[in-house]
Amino acid sequence: MTMLTKTVRTLISQIRLITFGSSRARVGYALYHLVNQYSTPYKEGRLINITFTHQEIGELIGLSRVSVSNILSQMVKQGILKKKEGYYYVKDIEAIYRCVLDDL
Repeated sequence: MTMLTKTVRTLISQIRLITFGSSRARVGYALYHLVNQYSTPYKEGRLINITFTHQEIGELIGLSRVSVSNILSQMVKQGILKKKEGYYYVKDIEAIYRCVLDDL
């Protein structure tokens, strides 16, 4: 597969997710990319090394701040995420990945 074909397929998947994906899948998508770009290993998973607001995530994926807050709170209650001192720790990256894949 050529590099251009792979890039086009990736972009189509991203557009489809942002346009038609559930709110939970969109938040999962944002978290998954934050983990891949800005995280370091941590004893319970991965630490996202940058702080971000729920508003910033919402603007990135086309959701309201309230929706993002509710979904992140659910993920914390489910043990997928942990929030401490303004940073998020991803305890179960596979669960986040499943959120995204379920909508593709």
